[in-house]
Amino acid sequence: RIYLAAGAREIRAMIHGWKPMRSVADIEENMGRFVLPVDVDISAYHPLGTCHMGGSRKSAVCTPDGETWDIRNLFIADGSLIPPGLGVNPQVTIAAVATRVGEFIGTRL
Repeated sequence: RIYLAAGAREIRAMIHGWKPMRSVADIEENMGRFVLPVDVDISAYHPLGTCHMGGSRKSAVCTPDGETWDIRNLFIADGSLIPPGLGVNPQVTIAAVATRVGEFIGTRL
Protein backbone atom coordinates (compact mmCIF):
# COMPACT_ATOMS: atom_id res chain seq x y z
CA ARG A 1 0.00 0.00 0.00
CA ILE A 2 2.85 2.36 0.77
CA TYR A 3 4.49 1.66 -2.58
CA LEU A 4 1.25 2.33 -4.43
CA ALA A 5 0.66 5.50 -2.42
CA ALA A 6 4.18 6.62 -3.35
CA GLY A 7 3.42 6.16 -7.04
CA ALA A 8 4.50 2.61 -7.85
CA ARG A 9 2.65 1.21 -10.85
CA GLU A 10 3.38 -2.43 -10.08
CA ILE A 11 4.74 -4.37 -7.12
CA ARG A 12 6.16 -7.86 -7.29
CA ALA A 13 6.66 -9.85 -4.12
CA MET A 14 9.15 -12.69 -4.10
CA ILE A 15 6.46 -15.15 -3.10
CA HIS A 16 5.63 -18.10 -5.34
CA GLY A 17 2.06 -17.90 -6.59
CA TRP A 18 1.55 -14.21 -5.92
CA LYS A 19 0.48 -12.09 -8.86
CA PRO A 20 1.91 -8.65 -9.63
CA MET A 21 0.03 -6.02 -7.63
CA ARG A 22 -1.27 -2.90 -9.33
CA SER A 23 -4.02 -2.00 -6.88
CA VAL A 24 -5.05 -2.42 -3.25
CA ALA A 25 -7.47 -5.11 -4.45
CA ASP A 26 -4.51 -7.06 -5.90
CA ILE A 27 -2.69 -6.75 -2.58
CA GLU A 28 -5.70 -8.03 -0.66
CA GLU A 29 -6.11 -10.93 -3.10
CA ASN A 30 -2.50 -11.99 -2.63
CA MET A 31 -2.68 -11.57 1.14
CA GLY A 32 -5.58 -14.03 1.16
CA ARG A 33 -3.44 -16.77 -0.40
CA PHE A 34 -1.99 -19.54 1.75
CA VAL A 35 1.79 -19.28 1.81
CA LEU A 36 4.24 -21.96 2.88
CA PRO A 37 7.74 -21.02 4.07
CA VAL A 38 9.21 -22.58 0.91
CA ASP A 39 7.09 -20.19 -1.20
CA VAL A 40 9.08 -17.18 0.02
CA ASP A 41 12.17 -16.51 -2.09
CA ILE A 42 14.64 -14.92 0.29
CA SER A 43 18.16 -14.01 -0.66
CA ALA A 44 20.81 -11.62 0.55
CA TYR A 45 23.92 -10.33 -1.09
CA HIS A 46 27.16 -8.84 0.06
CA PRO A 47 27.83 -5.70 -1.97
CA LEU A 48 31.27 -6.34 -3.37
CA GLY A 49 33.85 -4.47 -5.41
CA THR A 50 32.74 -0.87 -5.03
CA CYS A 51 36.07 0.22 -3.46
CA HIS A 52 38.44 -2.41 -4.76
CA MET A 53 42.14 -2.57 -3.98
CA GLY A 54 44.89 -2.22 -6.52
CA GLY A 55 48.40 -1.05 -7.23
CA SER A 56 47.38 2.18 -8.96
CA ARG A 57 44.98 5.03 -8.20
CA LYS A 58 43.94 4.84 -11.87
CA SER A 59 42.61 1.32 -11.46
CA ALA A 60 41.55 1.16 -7.81
CA VAL A 61 40.02 3.14 -4.96
CA CYS A 62 42.30 1.64 -2.31
CA THR A 63 45.91 0.61 -2.01
CA PRO A 64 46.64 -3.10 -1.46
CA ASP A 65 46.59 -2.28 2.27
CA GLY A 66 43.02 -0.93 2.20
CA GLU A 67 43.94 2.75 2.47
CA THR A 68 42.22 5.04 0.02
CA TRP A 69 44.47 6.52 -2.62
CA ASP A 70 42.95 9.98 -2.24
CA ILE A 71 42.70 10.41 1.55
CA ARG A 72 45.63 9.37 3.72
CA ASN A 73 44.72 7.34 6.82
CA LEU A 74 41.21 6.58 5.53
CA PHE A 75 40.93 2.80 5.42
CA ILE A 76 38.21 0.55 4.10
CA ALA A 77 37.90 -2.91 5.59
CA ASP A 78 34.71 -4.49 4.28
CA GLY A 79 33.32 -6.38 1.30
CA SER A 80 33.73 -3.44 -1.02
CA LEU A 81 37.44 -4.36 -1.28
CA ILE A 82 36.60 -7.82 -2.66
CA PRO A 83 36.10 -8.31 -6.42
CA PRO A 84 32.44 -9.01 -7.26
CA GLY A 85 31.06 -12.23 -8.70
CA LEU A 86 32.79 -14.77 -6.47
CA GLY A 87 29.90 -17.21 -6.71
CA VAL A 88 30.29 -18.25 -3.07
CA ASN A 89 29.52 -16.66 0.28
CA PRO A 90 32.44 -14.25 0.86
CA GLN A 91 32.01 -13.99 4.64
CA VAL A 92 35.35 -15.61 5.53
CA THR A 93 37.17 -13.74 2.75
CA ILE A 94 35.76 -10.42 3.97
CA ALA A 95 36.81 -11.22 7.54
CA ALA A 96 40.32 -12.17 6.39
CA VAL A 97 40.79 -9.01 4.32
CA ALA A 98 39.40 -6.83 7.14
CA THR A 99 41.83 -8.49 9.56
CA ARG A 100 44.72 -7.82 7.18
CA VAL A 101 43.73 -4.16 6.85
CA GLY A 102 43.42 -3.91 10.63
CA GLU A 103 46.87 -5.40 11.09
CA PHE A 104 48.31 -2.86 8.63
CA ILE A 105 46.64 -0.02 10.54
CA GLY A 106 48.18 -1.42 13.73
CA THR A 107 51.69 -1.32 12.24
CA ARG A 108 51.13 2.26 11.11
CA LEU A 109 50.10 3.33 14.61
